[in-house]
Amino acid sequence: MAELSTLIAASKKMSGTLRNECPESLFFEAWIRAGFETGLRFSDLLCLRCSCLRGDRLYVVANKTGVPIPKVLSARCTQILTELSVHSGGVEFFRPILSERWLRIRFARLCKSVGLTGTPKWLRRSGATHCEIRQPGSAKKFLGHLSDGLAMKHYVDQTLLPDQCPSPPPIP
Repeated sequence: MAELSTLIAASKKMSGTLRNECPESLFFEAWIRAGFETGLRFSDLLCLRCSCLRGDRLYVVANKTGVPIPKVLSARCTQILTELSVHSGGVEFFRPILSERWLRIRFARLCKSVGLTGTPKWLRRSGATHCEIRQPGSAKKFLGHLSDGLAMKHYVDQTLLPDQCPSPPPIP
């Protein structure tokens, strides 16, 4: 969570402007929050339609599996996506503002600027890990996976789960 907070703080300091007069800071804060809160795959997040947002609910069907994945978003994520829709033309949130190639490049630069490594997939993994921490067994549903065990094996950071890291009691 500290890394996500650092990344969001850095995104808020971005001063550039992207397509459609969209502030770079708005775009990347929305990307980070939506990526983490929805756990959507990169392509699904990039093509996320504005019509999928209804109040604080996001109704998406995963392209890979065809599985509906409803999401409940935080107030800040809902607010920032609504602001972003003004700059994107109201059809898709992200793709009209920044291409896939440039999104990957700029996201990598943003991560590097705060000493983090990773790709946009790490937002998906972080969301799954924190769902699993709060509610054991929930990562599969959060990610929209059909196969059992896939979420825990490839997406959840086992080192952050308290019961997955056995340790002896401290020496008095």
